[in-house]
Amino acid sequence: MPPLRKPTPSSSPPPAHPLFQIDLTQKTIIRNIYIGGRRTSLRLEPAFWDAIELIAETEKRSLTEALNVLDVKRGAASLTGAIRIFCVNYFLLQAPSLPVTTGELVEVGQNQAAASE
Repeated sequence: MPPLRKPTPSSSPPPAHPLFQIDLTQKTIIRNIYIGGRRTSLRLEPAFWDAIELIAETEKRSLTEALNVLDVKRGAASLTGAIRIFCVNYFLLQAPSLPVTTGELVEVGQNQAAASE
């Protein structure tokens, strides 16, 4: 494999990968939900609310049903922590069915052409 070429000042930067465009400074959103028949508040980032809602829909459950299942299975862990871990693991288990990477995710400043070789 040839060495990576450093971009010259005259070259334009590689196009930004969509993952670099995600807002990583999301503020948490508080929602009131019912867990085990009792009202409680959960504070999660919008990405995790979106993820757990998508998972519930995919698994043909209501959001309340999905969260109640997680509450029962979480043990001593916090519910918000259990939700985050569950969401990440749920999507990681889907990863084998994803297409092979295109190699577009490269360090900022690297030459995009080198990644496709």
